[in-house]
Order: sequence, then C-alpha cells, then structure tokens
Amino acid sequence: MPFPVVQFELFGLTVYGFGLALALGGLLALLLLHRDRRRAGMTTGSAPRLMLPAILLGLVGARLVYCVFNYRRVFFDAVEGHWLGLGPFFRLGQGGLSLYGLLAGVLLACCLYARFHRQSAGRVLDWAALPLGVFAGIALLAQILGGTSYGEEVLAEGLQFFPIAVRNDYEEWNLAVFAWQGIAVLAAALSLLRPAKGTARPGDRMLRLLIPLCALQLFFEALRQDDYPRLESNAFIRVNQVLALAFLIVTAIMLTRRLGTRHALPVWGMLALAAGAAIAAEFNEKLPMARELLYALSLAAQIALAAVMLHALRRDTAARHHPEGTT
Repeated sequence: MPFPVVQFELFGLTVYGFGLALALGGLLALLLLHRDRRRAGMTTGSAPRLMLPAILLGLVGARLVYCVFNYRRVFFDAVEGHWLGLGPFFRLGQGGLSLYGLLAGVLLACCLYARFHRQSAGRVLDWAALPLGVFAGIALLAQILGGTSYGEEVLAEGLQFFPIAVRNDYEEWNLAVFAWQGIAVLAAALSLLRPAKGTARPGDRMLRLLIPLCALQLFFEALRQDDYPRLESNAFIRVNQVLALAFLIVTAIMLTRRLGTRHALPVWGMLALAAGAAIAAEFNEKLPMARELLYALSLAAQIALAAVMLHALRRDTAARHHPEGTT
C-alpha cells in the first residue's frame, strides 16, 4: 500500500492512528453535546446518556453496513472459500467501517433516546447535528491514517502540496481526497452555527448537515483510487455513492410531502441532473469529453443539488409562517 496503516505500541497495546482520531472526535462531540444541552432544552447528564448509545449503535451500524456490502470478503476465506462464521464482524482492527452506517446508527440512537426520555425526536436530532458533523469531518480527515481515501497521482509540481495532495511512501504525490472530504463536512457542520431564519421544523438542522454531506460525497467518492467499497455484484459501482444517493432520494420524497409535487419539481430535476453528472464522471473514459471537465461539471452539479435542497427547506419554513402565500 502506498499509504500504510498508522499504528504504534503504547504500554504493550497496539494503538491505531485512525482509532485514536475517532476517540478524540468522540470526545469533542461529547463536549459539544454538553455545551448545547441547555439551549436544546435537555437536562443535566443528557449528553453522556445520548453519547453512549450513539457510540454503540454508530459503531455497530458502521460495521454492519460495511459487512453487508462486503460479506464475501469479510466472512469467507479468500483461498479456500469456506464460511468463517460471525467472528470477523468483531475484528475492527482489520478495518472496515461505513460512514453511512455510522450516520444511520447515530440517527437511530437519537430517535431511541427521544422515545425513552419523552423528548421530541426532531429536537434531539437538531441537538446532535453539530457534534455529529464535527465527528464525521474528523473521521473523514483521519482516513489516510488507515491507508485509504487518496486519489490518483498528481504530476503537476505546482499542485504537489497539502491539502491538494499528500506524499506517499514512494515519494509520489496523490490527491488528498480525505482532506477535501473532511474539510467539506466540517464546513457544513460549522454552517449550523448560523441560526436558520424563522422557526424551522424540528429535525431540519440535521438535514442542513446531511444534505451537503451526501451531495458532495457523490463527487468526492469518484476521485478515490484506493480500495474503496464496491458492490460485490458489480465491482464498478461505488457503495458510498449508492448510499449517498439513497439518502438524497429519501430527502427528496420528504420535501415533496412537505411542499407538494409542483414545488418539489426543482428538487427532483436537480437530483436527476446531479446523479447523471456523477455517472458521467464515472464513465469519463467512454465519453467524448475531457475528464477534468466532467469532474468539474459533477462538482458543480452536487453543489447546486445541495443548494436547491437547502432552499426547499427554507421555503418550507417560510410556508409554515405564511401559509396564505403558498399553494
């Protein structure tokens, strides 16, 4: 591997750099939860009570989704092909976690917390949005510590610097996809510090995080040249793009129910255009257009998709306050 897994020994234990980054990200998320608990209307001790199930379900979800899409690699012997049992599921030191499984696990933890503590699920999700965004951004930035999330070699000397590129063990410079992903998600998380105009629906703050996160992943995942997750039935299709698109489709359905079919048409049109641009970027070798142009069009389409969906959220908020102005 051009980028090895970063690890070191501490008091006889093997410490992985990626795992350490996740631990630090989790600690920061806990501090943010505690800081914002009063503003969210939560009681003393709420932060650790939410953090514990979020860690457990997030970790289980991250591992489960990865294993579902890579079950042959995980559960079957690579040489003899026999079933290895469920033991490999728990071997986290060998790698294999899904960002989207993590997000699903945390969202489930928030909903369960709300149910057991008789809170509004939307309010709990909004409370957890900023900590989740910061944690996800740190996790994406730390991917290179696990030897993953880099792009093709950068040959232009003027671009051989971080965060555009990162140098590997062979003194070659590769696109620092992990840095772009992490910075984008952290920017989306920090945008939540700016309050929404009007009184948004409970849960919309979480959507303000997840919409740009998933939209931009459609672009960033296309840049990866490492051992990125692929569908086992079709090794060409990237799992993370499929899962990001699935979330965006669910969000589009939600917005359609809120705004009505006519007002949601721009969302669906932009979603189709963004998906098409992402597919075109994947098939760049088969299309009579420069690859760089296809990637630029895909990036522009994903940014536009996030903007259109976020605008639809704001439109819904405005419609709730001025229903007579909508049809």
